[in-house]
Amino acid sequence: MGERCGGHSRLSSRFPESHASKLRQRVSDSVKSKWWRPWTVAFLLLAGGLIALTLRHREVEPVWKGRPLSEWVDDLARGSSKEVREPAEEAVRSIGSNALPSLIRMLRARDTVWDRTRLRLNRKQKRVHFSVLPARERRVEAALAFEALGPIGRPAIAELKKLLVHDQQPQFIADAIAAIGPESVGILVEAVPRVAPEQRSALYAASAKWPSRQEEIIPALLRSIKSADAEERRTAAEYLARFRRQPARSVAALVSALDDPEFDVRRQALASLVEFGTNASPAIEPLQKLLQQPRGFPVDTISNALKGIQSP
Repeated sequence: MGERCGGHSRLSSRFPESHASKLRQRVSDSVKSKWWRPWTVAFLLLAGGLIALTLRHREVEPVWKGRPLSEWVDDLARGSSKEVREPAEEAVRSIGSNALPSLIRMLRARDTVWDRTRLRLNRKQKRVHFSVLPARERRVEAALAFEALGPIGRPAIAELKKLLVHDQQPQFIADAIAAIGPESVGILVEAVPRVAPEQRSALYAASAKWPSRQEEIIPALLRSIKSADAEERRTAAEYLARFRRQPARSVAALVSALDDPEFDVRRQALASLVEFGTNASPAIEPLQKLLQQPRGFPVDTISNALKGIQSP
């Protein structure tokens, strides 16, 4: 016993307490950096992957010709040739309304913390690739699948209407609704006041797929061109030029927009007036006055616009 105590005493004399403390800390740091840290990360990644895999398997997908819907939709979005895309379209249509619950889930997709972590790791390193699809891409795929379904997607309209007005990025849902058929236009223009002004252009873009329903679209555009949001006003001026069945009301609105405080809106209004050709003749006098006070326009631009309107 005395020998042991003596040994401990000799060890203490050789390694003062301050030095021993530093040594223990160095060993601890080495263990953490070289062993625990990577294995902890690996364990967390594995656990997260198993959880994600479990949750994915709980979401039962319909199957066609031995392949799940998600694989067919992936072909639809990434197929480099019609030989890939056309069978995918046929598969989605064959699955039919059974695909709708899965497609609605895809339109609701959001990147979780786990998704963002894997995406970040994929960007930072190449040794291990984690299978993860950004939420935006999943939503694009869902919209493409609705295009393949067409009128078969009608049973989803009620749910899509709810999503449209509550989603911060409604363009994918608007495209899905527009794919169902021309009756979608009424749904889209009705929703315009209920989405954020900066997102309303997406609804007009989707509505524009059905120009035959422009009588429903034009009144909404005439309201939007008076919006407090400059981008919404600019968008309305742009789309009024695409629907020219009611030139009198549209031209009057565009002439008024020539006095808009934002130059981008004024520029778009002028360009749209030219698209109306001689139907925009009520704009001739205001444009002649604009020549005297161009308000940021090059004089040649105004002169060319007048020529475009006056020439048959």
